[in-house]
Amino acid sequence: MPIHRRGAKLRSGTDIAPVTAPNVSPSPYPRSSIMERNKAIALLLLVVAVLLPPHWTAAALAGSSPHLASVQMGVWIVKATLALHALILALASRLPLGTDGASAESPPAIASSGSRMMLAGLLIIGLALRLHDLGVGLWFDEIQTMVDYVRLPLGQILSTYDSQNQHMLYSVLARLSVDLFGDSGWSLRLPAALMGTASLWATYRLASRLTSEREALLATLLLTVSYHHVWFSQNARGYSGLLLFSLLGTEAFLRLTGPSQAGWKTAVFYATCMALAIYTHVTAAFVVVAHAVIALVIWWRQGRSLTTPVRRALAGIILTGTFSLQLYALVLPQFFDTLLTPTMAGTDTAWKDPLWLLTETLNGLARGLPGGWIVLVGGLVVAVCIGAFAGVQAGGSAQSVPERAAIPIERSVAPARKIGGCGSCNACGNSSKSPSILTRKCWPR
Repeated sequence: MPIHRRGAKLRSGTDIAPVTAPNVSPSPYPRSSIMERNKAIALLLLVVAVLLPPHWTAAALAGSSPHLASVQMGVWIVKATLALHALILALASRLPLGTDGASAESPPAIASSGSRMMLAGLLIIGLALRLHDLGVGLWFDEIQTMVDYVRLPLGQILSTYDSQNQHMLYSVLARLSVDLFGDSGWSLRLPAALMGTASLWATYRLASRLTSEREALLATLLLTVSYHHVWFSQNARGYSGLLLFSLLGTEAFLRLTGPSQAGWKTAVFYATCMALAIYTHVTAAFVVVAHAVIALVIWWRQGRSLTTPVRRALAGIILTGTFSLQLYALVLPQFFDTLLTPTMAGTDTAWKDPLWLLTETLNGLARGLPGGWIVLVGGLVVAVCIGAFAGVQAGGSAQSVPERAAIPIERSVAPARKIGGCGSCNACGNSSKSPSILTRKCWPR
C-alpha cells in the first residue's frame, strides 16, 4: 500500500491527514534498571522480614499494653506480609500490565487559566469554611478518640484496635497534629478539615475524567458549600479521609480499566489509595468490592478473557488486599474480636432502631438544604411525580419498572450522552440507540 506524504492528496482531491505515532511517553528509566531496582527493594523487604525480632518489636511498640501478646503475633503477620510483597515485587516484571505514560499518574489537565483560578478559589473557600470554629463543641466519639487513642504513644496507636471507634489512620494523623500544634479540639480536628478540603480537589479530578470541565467545577462547588461535607470535615473521625482516598482510588480504577496508558505504577497507586481508605475506615472495603464487580462485568462483556484492562484491575484489587493486610497486620489478632464485640455493651443504641434512623436521616437532610423541610418534601414529591409520569408514559410497553423510571432521567441527561459508551459509539461498534440507560451495551468511557 503506498504511503502518502504530508500534504499529499487522493485522486479525488481530498487531503490526507498525516498519520502520527500515538502519544506515548517513554519511561525515563531503562527496563533493565527498573528490574534491578525492584529486585533490590524486594531483597531489602525479605531481609527485614527475616531479621525483624517479634518479641522486641512488640515490646517496643506496645510497651505495657494489655495487648502485648496479640501484638507479638501481629509482628509475625507483618513479617509474612513483607515477605509476600518481596515476592510480588520480584515477579512483577514477569506479569506485564501495560506501560505507564505521563498521563497515568498525573491528574487531568485543567483546560484554562480561568478554570484553574476557579478551582483554587473553591479550595480556599472550602478550607475557610472547614477551619471556621473548628475547635468548638467536641462530641462523645471525638472525646473518646482523644482520650483512648490520640494521647497514646504512636507505637501503641499503631498496635491497638480494641474498639470500633478506633479509625487507625486518623488516630495517627491526629497524634501528629497534636504533637505539632498542642492538645486542643482544633488540632484534633485539623486532619479531618485538611482531608475534607483535599477531597474537593479529588472530586474535581474524578469528575473531569467523567464529564465536562464545567460540570466538574459545578460538582466541586456543590461539595464546597455542602452542609454535610463541612460537618464531616469538622468531625475528628476518619470519614473525610474515607471520601478522599475512595475518590482518588476510583479515579485510578478508571485509568486501570480504560484505554489510557496504565501499568504497575497505576495499579500500585490505586492499591495505596484504597488500602489507606480501608485503614481509615473498614467500610471502604465495600468500595473495593464494587470495583471488583465492575471488573467482573468488564471481563464478562469482553468475552470472559483476561484482557489488559481486566488484568490491571485484578492486579490493583489484589494489591489492595495485601497492602491492607500489611497495614492492619499488627492489630489483626485484635481485629475480628473487636468487630464482633457489641459497641457499648449493656446500653441501648438508638441508631439501630429503623424508625429513629429514618427520622434522623431526614432531619439531617433537611438541615443541609436552604429551605429545610419545605425543599426536602418538595423534592420527594417531584421524585414521586417523575416516577408516576414514567409509569404512565410507558404503561402499555413491556419495559420493566426500573426501565420506565429511568426514561425521564435519560431524557434529562441526553445532552451529556457523549460521556457514555453507547448511542452511536464508534469505539465499541454499537450503534443502537436504546431508549433506556439500563439497556446500553457499552461500558462508559
